[in-house]
Amino acid sequence: MTYDPCCPPLDPVVLRPTVIVQDFFHPQIQQIVHPIEIVNKHHCVPVPHHVYTYTSKDVGVGPVGHAGGPYGGPYGGPYGGPFGGPVGVSSRSKSRSKR
Repeated sequence: MTYDPCCPPLDPVVLRPTVIVQDFFHPQIQQIVHPIEIVNKHHCVPVPHHVYTYTSKDVGVGPVGHAGGPYGGPYGGPYGGPFGGPVGVSSRSKSRSKR
């Protein structure tokens, strides 16, 4: 600026300062605790386990070859009786005689 003799220089006016804020962030470790509770449940589950029982009995049948014997019993069967041929004669004994 040029100096003008008609207008002397004025004293400067000082204003209040303008505030400029600068934020700086620094990490700070903060522990966060997450409690965990583990519950172990035990369940009973039925599993089939098959058990077999049996009974055994001895039955007297009389002489071989007669009615009631093993080859011609009251129920018949493959060797005699009503379903397997004449009572008292077995096919097994016939095959032995052929030999």
